[in-house]
Amino acid sequence: VPRGIPVNQVELYFDVQCPYAYLGATQIESVVERAGGKLVWRPMLLGGVFKAIGRQDGPVPQAKVQANFEDLERWARHWKVPPPSYPANHPVRTVEAMRLCVAAGERVPALAHALFAAYWDEQARLFPFDATAQGDNRYNDQLPNDQTRAFRQQLQRFYQQYQASLLKVDRAKLAAEDQVSYDMFRYQLEMAVEKLQQFQWMMPFGQAGGLPQGMAQFGSGTGSQPFKTTMDYDHWLGRVRGFTAWTDSAIGNFRHGMKAGVVLPRALVVKMIPQLEAMVVVDATKSMFYGPIAKLPDAVPAADKARLTTAYQQAITTELVPAYQKLSVFLKNEYLPQARTTSGYGALPGGPAAYRYAVKAATTTTKTPDEIY
Repeated sequence: VPRGIPVNQVELYFDVQCPYAYLGATQIESVVERAGGKLVWRPMLLGGVFKAIGRQDGPVPQAKVQANFEDLERWARHWKVPPPSYPANHPVRTVEAMRLCVAAGERVPALAHALFAAYWDEQARLFPFDATAQGDNRYNDQLPNDQTRAFRQQLQRFYQQYQASLLKVDRAKLAAEDQVSYDMFRYQLEMAVEKLQQFQWMMPFGQAGGLPQGMAQFGSGTGSQPFKTTMDYDHWLGRVRGFTAWTDSAIGNFRHGMKAGVVLPRALVVKMIPQLEAMVVVDATKSMFYGPIAKLPDAVPAADKARLTTAYQQAITTELVPAYQKLSVFLKNEYLPQARTTSGYGALPGGPAAYRYAVKAATTTTKTPDEIY
């Protein structure tokens, strides 16, 4: 809105998964109000726009990703709002959420603000590792163990609690637009519960990515984890303490997969082992996790430097190296002999059903893969 120029109406086209839309939504109402205009919220699907213009998803250069993160964080600081944090599976499907915005009609401003807040803030708390990657430093010391049965059971109880509450609502007494909201909420809960029944939890990470690779990227001192203050350095130590428990749980899940015949392809496992072995060192100062100590900033007091140097050496030799060694030995001696020679889901027990679920989740239809293709 040009400064000083009156306007009649401003239309905001938005998708709740867009971090710049989130930032803009925190400011646009006051801007339009000052200009004497009316703000109209227009829900849209960003993915649909990309598809229409022929944009193809693909790897984004790391330099561009980092530049975007820094730009988002600068604007968030400037406007004094929490920085957006991408969820682990970003970009997620927002078609149901945007349909809900359409059904909300004139109530869409309040609903949109609620969706923005829920999407960006709740995901940051659920996935603190990913929040750090996007510049949200509120949870830099946390590394939740998402590999446990208790975690999965907690999610199932959460979804089923809302399913039970929804059944108490008489859909027939709702207005037409509220019936749409009811149906979409029920569908989302059903899909979430069904997802928990899939077998991906028995393959905790792979060659192309996962927490072991992410820890190395973050802990080297050259990634997204900040190492500027004493608190930053202590935060990383807190995160390291969660890795040992995660490692044990991941191995346990791999073993469950071995018993069930749900294992990774051998072609991937042979590449994972040297990745893990590279993290095993005798001299802590030779570890990439020692990188932050080698570059301790002047802002860190001398007493803290001495304490942190000792703490990082201990963390490397007593927690990180043993965890990576445990993973590599397990994959090499136990898992590799049982790795499969096939590649697709179809070769796994329950694979066809898992593939049908993946298709259903991606298309929101009940059509079979053959019908779609």
